[in-house]
Amino acid sequence: MNLDLNIKSLSIVFSGMILAGLSGLSVAMDFYFSGFGTIGVSCFSNDDADFRRDDVPKGPGRTHRCSGELDSKLGIQGDWQLTDELAGSLQATAIHNTDDNFEPQLTMANLRWEFTDDWKLRVGRMQNPNFLYSEYRNVTYAQPWARPPGEVYNMLPTFLHDGIELLHTSQVKGWKLEYHMGLAQSDFNFPLSNTAQSLDVTIQTSYLNITAEKGPWLLKAGVAPSRADASSPMVEMLLAGLRGSGEFALANDIEIKDKPYTLYSAGFSYDDGIWIFGGELLTRPTEGFVQQPTTGYLMAGKRFGPWMPYASVARLTGRQDDARNTLPAAHPMFAQVEGLLSSTHDLDRTTLSVGFSRELTDQFILKVQADFIKPDQNSFGDYINHSANYDFADPGVDTLFTVNLDFVF
Repeated sequence: MNLDLNIKSLSIVFSGMILAGLSGLSVAMDFYFSGFGTIGVSCFSNDDADFRRDDVPKGPGRTHRCSGELDSKLGIQGDWQLTDELAGSLQATAIHNTDDNFEPQLTMANLRWEFTDDWKLRVGRMQNPNFLYSEYRNVTYAQPWARPPGEVYNMLPTFLHDGIELLHTSQVKGWKLEYHMGLAQSDFNFPLSNTAQSLDVTIQTSYLNITAEKGPWLLKAGVAPSRADASSPMVEMLLAGLRGSGEFALANDIEIKDKPYTLYSAGFSYDDGIWIFGGELLTRPTEGFVQQPTTGYLMAGKRFGPWMPYASVARLTGRQDDARNTLPAAHPMFAQVEGLLSSTHDLDRTTLSVGFSRELTDQFILKVQADFIKPDQNSFGDYINHSANYDFADPGVDTLFTVNLDFVF
């Protein structure tokens, strides 16, 4: 965990630098309060599985045909302008989480030091900057959909990290360029489908993201070399059993301990006030039993006054060459290994989303969306809690219907 120690050490050093830079300055603090939220309900057509968002343990479908938990949330944020150079932000959000409740979580807590007009240093808890909508992933009021495509955005089930980030802005031939460079760590739980178990996951990452903006165009690209640890009591028992029976190679493939991977991402958006287009592409080469996906989406919409119909198509596909169940079917651990591998690396699917939004006021937007989801054969898709009757061989097309009211204040 050397990177973890380095991140903490650097956080202390840079926090000290910020405080030292404030010495002798008079502080005239300005405070700004804001908030956001969603009131929504979603219904899923499949009685034998739940639709899952991010890393939550259940959703609409098998558990309840309709649910208000999928997208509903409430967030509040306070921003402090301490000096001309120093600012801070705190944000708390109540949203359905891995503990199956809406207990508020601290989703932002950082200090920002603008030590020149073009350079900023940010320390603390932040949104990761990998995607187009990373900075306001919870604020769906600012997004064209009811929720961003899970094929892309669920590749990082948590979008928070603690760390240090350096930001630089410049102008090149009319383009505004912004560079995000940082070191960070994320800790979260990821529920395993069809079990009461979850993986305790730690991700340590470094990253570089570049955003270019000019007129209606926004382009973004990034790379994030990372290392991951993931374990649970069930997985540890399985690994011990495999090694005890001499299956060292398979156990090493399954074990996620200081496993390297690199996230590559790219995206674009165009919004001239009438037409909106966008798309993102992501790939995550890695080792072990977690899927190595290539995934992306394209979307388009057109505004007619306060109305905006839109559509998007998303596809996730991957390969799982590094971890195969090499046990004979008669082996007592065959079923355990097969279940673990299937639930974490067979996620291929395609989703077509169509919907419309209606701007009610400058603070409220109504969104109605239908998602037509087709998991590939023998794929878990983005589902969880499958029943014994779920047909993996021929999953068919399922429909997720959503009505959300997004708001800001």
